[in-house]
Amino acid sequence: MLPPLLHANIEVMLMKMLFGADASFSYLTRYPGDKKIKEIVKDIKPLFNSADFKMLNLENVFGEKEYEPIIKSGPNLISSRKFISFFKELNPQVVGMANNHTGDFGAEPIFYTFDLLEKENIAHIGAGENINAAYRPYVFEKDGVKVSVFAVCENEFGTAGPQKAGSAGFHLGRLTCGLIEEKKKGNKVIVYFHGGNENNPYPSPEKVMLYRHFADIGADSVVAMHTHCPQGYEIYNGCPIIYSMGNFFFPHGDDDKIEALDSTWYFGYLTELIVSEQHVGVQLHPYKFSAEAIELLKGEKLEAFNVYLERISKPIQNNNELQRLFDGWCMISGIEYAKNLTFSPDMLKNGTRQVKHLKNLFGCEAHNELITRLLTLCYEGRAEEAAKTTQVITSLQRLDI
Repeated sequence: MLPPLLHANIEVMLMKMLFGADASFSYLTRYPGDKKIKEIVKDIKPLFNSADFKMLNLENVFGEKEYEPIIKSGPNLISSRKFISFFKELNPQVVGMANNHTGDFGAEPIFYTFDLLEKENIAHIGAGENINAAYRPYVFEKDGVKVSVFAVCENEFGTAGPQKAGSAGFHLGRLTCGLIEEKKKGNKVIVYFHGGNENNPYPSPEKVMLYRHFADIGADSVVAMHTHCPQGYEIYNGCPIIYSMGNFFFPHGDDDKIEALDSTWYFGYLTELIVSEQHVGVQLHPYKFSAEAIELLKGEKLEAFNVYLERISKPIQNNNELQRLFDGWCMISGIEYAKNLTFSPDMLKNGTRQVKHLKNLFGCEAHNELITRLLTLCYEGRAEEAAKTTQVITSLQRLDI
């Protein structure tokens, strides 16, 4: 049994577009071999083969030598070029590189990764030699119908600048202008967004407003990721909004065993967009992964995941409930972030290492929303009240499937 077709007019279907989330090989200490790669993806490969267009997000750069990691909060991710065979096996037209790890080792491995992808006839978007290049959409055409895909990410580290290589750091004005320009050409537009609060099963209120804004100005669908766990979905005024597909393939190590993994880290879903003349419909394909395999959920497991997905999607339609749940998330995650709220005048001289946490706290949109809301709750004396929803949230961070 597949999840229900959420919204489509399949009688006039023009194309199928398949989107997956974050793929990273950085925690795998060895390349398992081409034969093993085929085994890992064999269950999902038919979905890729049947789609007219397919896209994944690459959550690390490739490299075969020592690169100097940039100073940042969070890990610096890189993996062997051999893992390019993962993409060769699934054969996507394009790989998204708008994320918080593309610039982890500076410009050189970015260009090296570009070259590897291009040699396999795989395009890349969401990163480039400068910010203008990073924002160029990929335009897919079938039977005269064009769909423009933008890949952007929140502003953590490694983002591109006017003369600096990196990822497409989110800028509302720049993305709005690009989106409107593509709509003027008569193209449908998909926003492939990398952002949100990691490990939170619910999107934040500001993310809901932002993604709906994209729809209001013409986006035909918004497909998001980065949270390392599945979040819900909605059809907003006919526009499918996927708040987070979870991870696509992101094992913690070579010996991950799928039967032992109940963290939502190891669950996700592919988003299949069904493009017709008037609508963009959506079909979801849930799975569970480990270092051994990506397994599509079937039967009772699929039914259980769909129940879970409906549960985490329901509050999206209730602003007050979504805010209440986000307030609880602030009490879970925001307090750790708040420990970095220290500034010293010494940082003005040479404070790169000291200021990295503060930069990420205020520069990244999801972190900024988190810490601002936490401080507001404290200021208003409502932190104790907000803490009442923490157990609800933590209970959803594991899936007994």
